[in-house]
Amino acid sequence: MRVMQFAFGDDLPLSPHAPHNYIDNCFAYTGTHDNNTTRGWYETDIDKSGRKLINAYTGQNIKAKNINKAIIRLCYSSVAKAVIIPIQDVLGLNGQSRMNIPSSANGNWLWRLKQDNTLDKAMKYLNELAVLYNR
Repeated sequence: MRVMQFAFGDDLPLSPHAPHNYIDNCFAYTGTHDNNTTRGWYETDIDKSGRKLINAYTGQNIKAKNINKAIIRLCYSSVAKAVIIPIQDVLGLNGQSRMNIPSSANGNWLWRLKQDNTLDKAMKYLNELAVLYNR
């Protein structure tokens, strides 16, 4: 199990969560039900040096509005056997859509996908990546 949100610390070059260190017999996640959404993580959980690492690693100027797509692309382009993306990350939702906060007894597992959440654009992006990276 490799979780992309765990990759962008001081140990990035050696981190098993960094895509360049993946083995093919693993599952890649942007985050899990216990993590903040990728956008929420970017907005509140990482510091300026972590954001700089993301920019350097992706070769892009990443912002909150496109962090989910960049991290999803990193997962899809990896050698991981499978990629699992929480729907909140597919939609680029912020931390208010977080599923669970470990060690917290209240407010967990209440998030629901609303009918008005349009998936068409997001599914088109995932399909493009699936074709591009043969997933």
